[in-house]
Amino acid sequence: MMQNSLWITMIFSFLLGGCNVNDYDDVMARVAGNKPNQYFHFSNPTDANHYTFHDKAFDIHMLQTKQSDWSHDRRWGGSFVWNGVVIYLHSFYHVLVTSSRKASKYDDEDRALEEGNINYIRKRIKIDADDKLYIKRYGKENYICTVMEYTKQNTPQKEYMGVECYKYNKEKTKVKNVHIRLTYSKPTNPTLARQYTYTDLKRRAKRMLDSLYIKEGW
Repeated sequence: MMQNSLWITMIFSFLLGGCNVNDYDDVMARVAGNKPNQYFHFSNPTDANHYTFHDKAFDIHMLQTKQSDWSHDRRWGGSFVWNGVVIYLHSFYHVLVTSSRKASKYDDEDRALEEGNINYIRKRIKIDADDKLYIKRYGKENYICTVMEYTKQNTPQKEYMGVECYKYNKEKTKVKNVHIRLTYSKPTNPTLARQYTYTDLKRRAKRMLDSLYIKEGW
């Protein structure tokens, strides 16, 4: 009871005293029994371009970076979260890589995906008529992945690309998945808007997608 009271006191202290989102997330993670986020940043493109994120469920390379990304107040950084990693460049590029952790049961949707039946997949998910949905293969083991590209009416200056990659066990009874979401926010500065584009983000993410390795652990 005393420990619960302590956490309640901490939460109210943060709320009343003022805190940023990262501080609040860390407190709530501790209350939930999870480790707080671990934040990081890269100092230069050499370090970033040779870095691999090692998660319990997957391994994946960092996006491609270049020296100009560290101009002025910009830099690549992010945080390790309980089920993956968040990576960002200023407010322009944001990448979220997460995993389901536990394997799920192989079902009709998985069978349709392996057969390339994109119409079946499209009917089973929430998707707008003008959203793009297609099947690609990425990763060290050539995983089947669904790719969705879309924008939102309330934020037309943002573009999204969601990649869901699947790994099946040998018996085709279980499946593990890794989700990679790219979010592009168009810079208000015209010069930066020409330099940092949705196409550029997708091009930089190619090495990340090709490097994905989904671990076993059925």
